Amino acid sequence: MSEQSIVAIIVGSLCSGGVITQIIAFFIRKLERKPPAYAVKLQSEVDSLKDRISVIEDGVRALLFDKISRLHQETVQQGLPVPVSVKQRADAAYQAYAALGGNGVGKHMYEELMDAHAQGSAG
Repeated sequence: MSEQSIVAIIVGSLCSGGVITQIIAFFIRKLERKPPAYAVKLQSEVDSLKDRISVIEDGVRALLFDKISRLHQETVQQGLPVPVSVKQRADAAYQAYAALGGNGVGKHMYEELMDAHAQGSAG
């Protein structure tokens, strides 16, 4: 048997599934293993930070809603004109409130503040 035949037989047997299949199976098993401890800890810290950020966003949204509600109560609900400075404060609060996902009643109160008769100048 020539060297070329031996090489052909070895290459053929490798490609037919024996060693190649074992190599692929090894890498699949390696991928299925649990991630290293530092990666698990890091992911846990990231998840914890996401939870904290969500709570902070909820709190800020609630405070902004309260501000819009208070401005609405002090003017629109009293049947008073809304000073431009109050409209500006309401607008700033609402833009942040909406960016944090606030809508519904807060949006309704904001729109009523903006639609109310303006009093004074922006200066």
